[in-house]
Amino acid sequence: MERTTIKEKSALEPARGEEAVAEPTTQEELIAVVAGEGQTCLQQAKVHFRTGRYTEALEKFETFLKIAPGNIETRVWIRMAKTELTKV
Repeated sequence: MERTTIKEKSALEPARGEEAVAEPTTQEELIAVVAGEGQTCLQQAKVHFRTGRYTEALEKFETFLKIAPGNIETRVWIRMAKTELTKV
């Protein structure tokens, strides 16, 4: 049986008789992906906040806080979102 790595083949499924093998992912690659997704999540949260969608913003900020629990800026944004929600 022929083995094809995902990087070598762009098809989603291996051809008949082939086995798909994923290349190992390094820790640095995983950190980069999480960091990129985290920044996207944070930016989305800020957009929600600025457009008055405080519930959605709070959910995104709390999701980001799970990725970066020590992020003080996010804690400030969460407090502001909660404050805005009490005004509504």
